[in-house]
Amino acid sequence: MLERLHDSYLSGEPFDCSLAMIRPFTVTVNTAFESCGKVNAIDAKYIVRTELGDSMKTSIKAIDEFLAVAHSSGRLLSEVGAEWAVASKSFKVENYTKFPTTDFSC
Repeated sequence: MLERLHDSYLSGEPFDCSLAMIRPFTVTVNTAFESCGKVNAIDAKYIVRTELGDSMKTSIKAIDEFLAVAHSSGRLLSEVGAEWAVASKSFKVENYTKFPTTDFSC
């Protein structure tokens, strides 16, 4: 799905996908959020801000490398040396049908 999204972005063509196709991605993102319990700030020393035309691009130092290692090794960012990443607890996804399952109100 992400490869098709990337290709669509580069070509300018609409990204068309079914709910069935996007469900695994959505469940992954939702349960990742639920497993950490909150949004954690990333220390400014890991943030890179650069001008991009008349806007600003904000990114995380070495994020591409960390994502590649995490993906190829099947580990979390907190397990591959990303100092800003926060380890999270295990979260069961069997029968996961609703987001959120926990109250995250601040």
